[in-house]
Amino acid sequence: MNRNRLVQAYALLAGGSDIAAGLLLVAIPTLTLRLMLIPDAPAELVFVRWVGAFVLATGLYYLLPFRHRDPARRAADLGVVLQMTSLVRGVVALFTLGAVCTGALSWHWLTVTVFDSGTAVLQLAMLRGRWLHDVDR
Repeated sequence: MNRNRLVQAYALLAGGSDIAAGLLLVAIPTLTLRLMLIPDAPAELVFVRWVGAFVLATGLYYLLPFRHRDPARRAADLGVVLQMTSLVRGVVALFTLGAVCTGALSWHWLTVTVFDSGTAVLQLAMLRGRWLHDVDR
């Protein structure tokens, strides 16, 4: 399997997991937070649902390149998706880290920091390694 196909599989996995997490945060926020190892749900669950809508949208963004049949066009779009979602994940990781450090969120939220920062670094490594230039025609 070439590296471009690995990036495509990764995008489907990342997008699918964000879509699932987003839908769960919207539909059953308290249970979803517990599954994320975050026991302290806020009193106003509407904010968790709002975050869920954002996570869902991020997951859907990963799927946009798959509307193209042309491999080169799909690869180009995947590059943009990886750049933008790396930025989003980096900002989320920094925010949650800062919120934990200031006491606004419990230490349990560090799972979000670790996951999003790790995902951002992985995606940036794929881009830097030019994985999307290995395109089948």
